[in-house]
Amino acid sequence: MGAEEKETLKLQWRRYEKRIKGLRRKWLRRAEKDLDFRESLIQLAKNDVEVFVNTFGWVFESRLDWQKKFDGKAHIPVVLYPHQRILLNKYEEYYKSSRDLLVDKSRDMAVTYTLCLWAVWHWVFDEGFSCLFGSQKEEKVDNGTPEGSIFGKLDYIINHLPDWLPGIHEYRNTSRTRLKRPSILIYNPVNGNILQGESTNEEFSRSSRYSAIVLDEFAYWPVDWQAWAATADSSPVRFPLSTPSGRGNKFADLRWPKTAEDKKIEVHTVHWTLHPLKDEQWYETEKARREPDELAREVDISYDMSTHGRIYDFWARSQYATKEIGYDPKIELWRAWDFGIDTTAILWIQVGPQWDIRVIDEYEAKNADIDHFAKVCAEKQEEIGHGPDVTDVGDPAGENRTQLLGGISVIERLGKYGLTIYTPARPTTTYDNRIRKTAIILKFTKVSNTCEKFIACLENYKNREQMNPNKPLSPRPLMNQWSHLVTAFEYFSLFMPDPDLGDLAAFAPMIPKPDEAEKMARWALDWHDPVGHQGPKWQ
Repeated sequence: MGAEEKETLKLQWRRYEKRIKGLRRKWLRRAEKDLDFRESLIQLAKNDVEVFVNTFGWVFESRLDWQKKFDGKAHIPVVLYPHQRILLNKYEEYYKSSRDLLVDKSRDMAVTYTLCLWAVWHWVFDEGFSCLFGSQKEEKVDNGTPEGSIFGKLDYIINHLPDWLPGIHEYRNTSRTRLKRPSILIYNPVNGNILQGESTNEEFSRSSRYSAIVLDEFAYWPVDWQAWAATADSSPVRFPLSTPSGRGNKFADLRWPKTAEDKKIEVHTVHWTLHPLKDEQWYETEKARREPDELAREVDISYDMSTHGRIYDFWARSQYATKEIGYDPKIELWRAWDFGIDTTAILWIQVGPQWDIRVIDEYEAKNADIDHFAKVCAEKQEEIGHGPDVTDVGDPAGENRTQLLGGISVIERLGKYGLTIYTPARPTTTYDNRIRKTAIILKFTKVSNTCEKFIACLENYKNREQMNPNKPLSPRPLMNQWSHLVTAFEYFSLFMPDPDLGDLAAFAPMIPKPDEAEKMARWALDWHDPVGHQGPKWQ
C-alpha cells in the first residue's frame, strides 16, 4: 500500500470513527431513559455483530504513544478498524458454515481481541453457545489482566457491558461472580453459555464438545500436532491464530500445504499495512528497535526468518533453495550421516569445483535398524545410476560400540555393506567449531527445493532456551526433530576447506582417499577408517 493510499485509509477511518462515536454516545444516552429504544437497540445489536462491538465494546490501552492517538485515554471505546470489520464478519461466516479458518497476522492487529468480542456477542445473545480458548501457557489463558491474557480480555469486555443487556445483570449478581469467577470459565446463568479456557496439552479439548475452538498463538504450542488432532472431534469450527514461528510447526503446516490436495483449511492474512494508523514511518521505527528474527516474526509475517534463536539465521529458502536440483553424473557425490539415539539422517550432497555445493536428496527414519539405511543407500545409487564411488562422512558417535549390534559399532556394521564412513577428529566437532564452519559452507550451498525436511530443519534449528528467561540463549543447539539433518550437514562441513585459507578458485574438498594423504596432510583433521580399510591417518 502506497503512502497516498495509506493516508486516504487513515482519513476515511477517522471520519468513520467520528461518526460511530457520535452515534454511540447518542444511542447509549437515549437507551438509559427510553426503554422502547433500548429494546430496539438490543435487537439491532443481536442481529449485527458490528453494531454490538461499535456500541458496547471497550479496549484497555496502557501504551502512552497509543493513548496519545485517542485523546490520552487508557479506556477507549472500540471503533472497528477496516481490517477488524472484515475479520469479524469472516469469523461469523465460517462459524455459521461450520468451517475452520486460519488467521496469520502481524502482531498488535487486534486479531485475538476481535475474536474475543465476537465470542462475547454470541455468549450474550445465543443459546447453547460454548467456546474454548487455548494458548501455549496457562498464564496466557488467564492471568487476570486485560492485556496479558485471553480471559483478562473477556472479563474486561463483559465488565464494560451495560447492565441492561440480556443476562449481564444476572451474571454480575450470581454468587460465584460476586465472590470470584472460577479460573478459565465464564458462565452465563441465563442462557447457559460458556466461555472456557485451557492451556496446551496433548489431550486439549477432548473432555467436552464446543461450538467453536480458538487456538491462540498456535505456532508456539509445544504439542501442536497432538492438540490439533484432538480438536477435530471436539468442534466443527476451529480458529488457529498466530504470528509465524518458522515452518516447523502445525500452524505453518496448515498455512503452507505441500500440494493443493493437502489444503485442509482456509486462510485469512492480517498484515500490518492494513492498519490505518500504521505507516512506513511506524515500520522504520519498529525495524530500528527489533532484532531481524523478531521483525520477521512479529511484523512481517515471515515464515522463513521468524524462528527465535535460529542458529543459521541468515539462511532463507528464497535465496538458497529456489529450484529442484537433480543428480549431475559429472560431479562427485557425498553422503553425510547423523546417528541419533532413535533417528538416523542422511543427506546426498554433490561437490563440484569452485565452491559448487548442492544438496540434492535427503532421508530420515526413526527407530529403524542400520541395515535399513544400507538398503536405502543401495537403492538410491541404483536409482540415479551412480556407481559405488561415494564419499561417506558423518557423526563420530557412530563409532561407539553397542550391544544391539552384537558388540560392534553402527559404522562397523555399515562397513559390512561396503560403506566406509569417515569421521572428523573429535576435537574439531565442538558445537562452536561445527557451527562456525557450517555457517561458512552454507553460504556456498544450494539446496534442492525437494529437500523439504532439510529446509524446514535449517529454518527451525535453534539454540536451547534457558530455564531463566533473563539469561541469554544457550550456545548448544536444541536436539529435536529439526536437528538431525542439519547435524549431518555440519559433519559434512568439517570436511570442506575453509575459504579463508586460500583462493576460492582453488577449491578442493578434503576427500579422504589414501593416495592423497601427503597432499592433504596440511589439513588438521584426523581421518579415521573404522572398519579396517586403508584410509589415511593424519598426523
